[in-house]
Amino acid sequence: MGKYIIWIFVLTSLLAVSATDSVTDNATSICVCKAGFSPDQTKTLCIDIDECARHTDNCQQVCSNTIGGFRCSCQNGYETDPNNPLNCNKIDYCKTSPCRHGQCQNGVYSYTCSCNSGWQGINCDKDVNECASANVCSPKGNCINTVGSYTCECIPGWTGQICNEDVDECLANPCRNGGRCRNGMGSYICLCNAGYGGVNCDQDINECLSNPCHNGATCINMMFSFSCYCSPGYTGRLCDLVEY
Repeated sequence: MGKYIIWIFVLTSLLAVSATDSVTDNATSICVCKAGFSPDQTKTLCIDIDECARHTDNCQQVCSNTIGGFRCSCQNGYETDPNNPLNCNKIDYCKTSPCRHGQCQNGVYSYTCSCNSGWQGINCDKDVNECASANVCSPKGNCINTVGSYTCECIPGWTGQICNEDVDECLANPCRNGGRCRNGMGSYICLCNAGYGGVNCDQDINECLSNPCHNGATCINMMFSFSCYCSPGYTGRLCDLVEY
């Protein structure tokens, strides 16, 4: 036990020597303490001043006492003011623009990102696969994921962002040779004039297949029409009249 008392005495003496300047006046020694120290009751030793306990530190937030001085630090979410080490500034976590495709919002200890449409993740840097969700496009379209968005590839006859709008094909006048166009849901039909056929009324119909000529007449198919070559004794377009 005596050994520890001796070491404490030696350490105290060393601190006292480093914290004092000795002044001799008429054979009397007095201690003049350095900044950060004050004399003890005997006026022979200088002891450390706890500036934090005395509230003489002027630290804005956290004070930590040191031998002969003190140190200022900041709470979580704050950093030391580079222009005044006694003060603390709130950390601007959004300063480095961490949100790739979104808006940054500062918090107490961190930041949060409010992502733009089509993006997700802590920093809004991950593409959202919209096609993974059901019913993105109507049944008339095929969903194709793109970076930050998506598109719907419509089947013929349909249009719109999600392929739910009917295309009025009749606006393009697809029916030829005087045919009349009727629009339908996702399609259209052409009502062809006589002698014309096909989807767009652009094909010749072989009228002779229906045997339009009478009384043994010979049918001759023509472009978009026909002609009857009558047997002797008959006349008329269809050879259905007796010749007198």
